[in-house]
Amino acid sequence: VTCNTIIAISQRDYTQPYPFLEREKTAIRRDIMEFFEEIIRPNFPAEVTRPTNNDDDVVQEYVFDCYIDRKRQVWLMDFNVWGSQTDPLLFEWSELVTMGHDRNAAVREVIEEKRDEAARGTANTFVVTSTPLPEIRIVSGNEDIRCDPLASYRAPIDAMDLTSDSFQKFMSTCKQES
Repeated sequence: VTCNTIIAISQRDYTQPYPFLEREKTAIRRDIMEFFEEIIRPNFPAEVTRPTNNDDDVVQEYVFDCYIDRKRQVWLMDFNVWGSQTDPLLFEWSELVTMGHDRNAAVREVIEEKRDEAARGTANTFVVTSTPLPEIRIVSGNEDIRCDPLASYRAPIDAMDLTSDSFQKFMSTCKQES
């Protein structure tokens, strides 16, 4: 989310293809955008609705994770900071930053136009804005799968259960004949 607008949507589990999601892309985008408009946006109002001279007040950026169940109910899972410490999933951070900068520039342009109109006394209260739909990315086939960058640091869950006591106990268990 940047400028209080969703700019990108990504499948959360990018290590598995879910081909059926490709058919659901439009509904997924709609469900998430409706959830955002009804639940999240009203609780996190953007400063762009109250522009100031401080550019830091203009942009509000964050990431949120959600889950859509079989009944099409959207559930908020968590919020994350906008930045490299948050996994960009099927995007690259450079792409998201560019998308965000493009959106921010467009919002700043509208704000400046409104300030100029207000100064001239020609401000129009009826404003039509066009917000592009967020790009949505889904793993629909094996060619779209991305490797989990943390996978090489993980051990199988069974091995972790065995190591709960000590590494020595784990090694002795591994040496036992099956």
